[in-house]
Amino acid sequence: MKKIIVLILLASILMVFAGCARTPQDTQGTTQDGQLSSLTIGTMPALESFPLFIAYTQGFFEDEGLTVHLERFFSPVDRDIAFQTGDNIDGKIFDLVQLAVYQEAGIDAVATTSTIGMASFIGGPNIYEIEDLRGLRVLMTTNTSMDYILDRALTSGGFVMDDIITYEVPALPIRLEMLLHDQAEGAILPDPFAAMALEEGYNLVTTTVELGINPFVLVFRREITETRLPELQALYRAMNRAVEFLNTADREEFIDVLIETVGYPQHVRDTLIVPTFPRYVLPSTSVVQDVLDFTRERGLLTLDITAEDIIFDIGN
Repeated sequence: MKKIIVLILLASILMVFAGCARTPQDTQGTTQDGQLSSLTIGTMPALESFPLFIAYTQGFFEDEGLTVHLERFFSPVDRDIAFQTGDNIDGKIFDLVQLAVYQEAGIDAVATTSTIGMASFIGGPNIYEIEDLRGLRVLMTTNTSMDYILDRALTSGGFVMDDIITYEVPALPIRLEMLLHDQAEGAILPDPFAAMALEEGYNLVTTTVELGINPFVLVFRREITETRLPELQALYRAMNRAVEFLNTADREEFIDVLIETVGYPQHVRDTLIVPTFPRYVLPSTSVVQDVLDFTRERGLLTLDITAEDIIFDIGN
């Protein structure tokens, strides 16, 4: 446990020094019809972003004649400010709860595809099922996708929020550290933090896959979908090639890129289970509507919008 805590602390220190620094990475190419204009996507160290980096390193964007800038952020706040202020960010890995909040605030962005969408409900010692958490402490973040996942996980076990004690811990490294120091009995964690907890012997209570929900999406400004549709279509062709590569290639061909871009500790390199990546498809209408219902229950959304209003089909 000490080893992983040191790694977390080092990662936190690096984030402080990195601040909102971003490392752009480009690819360039041409098509028979001429050069496509570029797209800039804001990414975070998360599994959802990984196929984008594979499409870059394998030259799949270049094959499609597309220039892609991957702007790497270490803080979601910095990423969101850059997107909202029009600081050259066309799209980003995001979640449906915050997308609904955007709509309420008049920021017109749409979901063009779902991502791998993995997050886990991790239990501490002797916590194996939802029923084991009655009256106990769970770490999460209110009014986010983590809140939505926790709510739906509790519902699946016949529980409600009042059956547990929730602690607000937005910073994921701190959330993991608190769980590993037994300051709570459960936590909602995405990878790589969920994988780190499991590596330390903690228990997998449930996942978004088991719950049949995926609140994680790739969003673009609506104006981008209206003015750069060929670029978006080329982007998704390249990303789906990246998914096919990840699901068929030997892990040694990409494991080091995975460790570096997602932020897994080096010591899990040989034991890390690489998931099967799904093809990029439209978000589930039923899940999007469920998230909209959730945001209304939370008082985050008052607009009369439906799932169809915030899903955009690029038609690729």
